[in-house]
Amino acid sequence: MTEVYGAAQFDEMNLGEDQPLLPILQSYANRYNMNIDKLRFLVDGERIGSQSPKSLGMESEDVLDVFFEQGTQDSVQYHRLCRM
Repeated sequence: MTEVYGAAQFDEMNLGEDQPLLPILQSYANRYNMNIDKLRFLVDGERIGSQSPKSLGMESEDVLDVFFEQGTQDSVQYHRLCRM
């Protein structure tokens, strides 16, 4: 996985196809000092969490979108932070 923030490329993360994605997602939240509960990670529009790339049917060119939840319980907005 290559993490991209805006147009700048930051980091490449190696992950086995059977390894859960959650440690990578937690690492992302920690790196940017964000609460993981306020982040939404999606592949092909579907929210993901502890699944593995293999269980999601991911291939090497697939994109993981990261959104940040902002707002109140009545009015929540999601802002794309990056594509990984």
